[in-house]
Amino acid sequence: MMTVAAALAAHTPRLASSVDLVRRRLLQRTGDVLVHVGDRVDASDVVAREMLPGRLRVIDVAKELGVSPGAVARYLRVQEGETITGGTELATVRRLGLRVKQLLSPVEGLVIGIRNGLLFVRQEPRPRDLAAYVPGEVLEVFPHRGVSIGTTGAFVGGIWGCGSDHGADYSAAGYSGAEYSGAGYSSAGYSAGVLVVTVDHPQAPLTWQQVGIRYRGTVLVGGTLQDPRVLYRARQFRVHGIVAGSMHPGLRPVCERLGMTVIITEGMGQIPMAEPVFDLLRSLHGHTALLGGAPGGDGLGAAPDLGSGTGPEVIIPQPRGRQTLVREAPRALEVGMVVRLTRPPHVGTVARVEAVPVTPQLTAVGIPAMGATVRLSNGQRVFVPLVNLEVLI
Repeated sequence: MMTVAAALAAHTPRLASSVDLVRRRLLQRTGDVLVHVGDRVDASDVVAREMLPGRLRVIDVAKELGVSPGAVARYLRVQEGETITGGTELATVRRLGLRVKQLLSPVEGLVIGIRNGLLFVRQEPRPRDLAAYVPGEVLEVFPHRGVSIGTTGAFVGGIWGCGSDHGADYSAAGYSGAEYSGAGYSSAGYSAGVLVVTVDHPQAPLTWQQVGIRYRGTVLVGGTLQDPRVLYRARQFRVHGIVAGSMHPGLRPVCERLGMTVIITEGMGQIPMAEPVFDLLRSLHGHTALLGGAPGGDGLGAAPDLGSGTGPEVIIPQPRGRQTLVREAPRALEVGMVVRLTRPPHVGTVARVEAVPVTPQLTAVGIPAMGATVRLSNGQRVFVPLVNLEVLI
């Protein structure tokens, strides 16, 4: 059974104005690690590379030439085991008179088989690069798999995110990495761009009229996201990401279909962004933000594993000279801390801790659990299990 100290210490804050983070970057298959422990990297730097198997292309020679499958062999100009390039003559058939029909290869690769009038070509393996995602120092190298990178910056953890990392080549995404101010990239669920807070208060929705060409390459922040036109215009004008307190649940498939990187901090519905979260993001307006939209949580308040860095998150890196990379012990839950409740009936509510009992207490459903007594904004005092709250401040 988890002790009181362990249960409290295991609590990961979802909001921090400055915190040391470690992010693990791993290839999907074995490959080559291109950096060493102690190296400094920028977010767009390639830290590892894997080779993807070449695609198998099937060319229907019989159909292209207009002959029977059994007759293909007599017209072929290539054989099994031969390497071909785009434009290589694969087969030629002469019709009556001077008419000639020639079949040229549409791809390059290795001819691995000829069966029933079909030509099988294995294309060349292609490299896939893995970017650092965060700027910082390489702390650990996992041979042939990847690295851990330490960074320092402001942090906001999300409840739900759209996008997942598939090891895309960030170096080709138009982001130099040399300077964060004004830079931006967007690829495979991980994005970066200048943070732009478009609303005046955490209840205000992000509207489609606010999304225009001037926000190309930026990360937009709104209180809520309710209108699909916002997503369509964001895609049209190449906005690199959206951060909102809540989102209409019907927009989830739209986000996924459009490939937008979206981070939701409170949950699905019309929940305002928590004021401490909004205030932090507004204070960092104009700074470059890194968005990890990897899916995490259920969108209803169940938090993903923040400690692993695999859930949806917003990181605003500190300037390189200010990064300390000194790991601090997790803070225990204490009286006076500001927390957010993550389960109905108070999902998304911000409250203040008034007591932290040292023994398990009965919950509303009659199950004993470790937790805290908090005071809501309306003055009501409720007991909340630790698993249903997140430390903000």
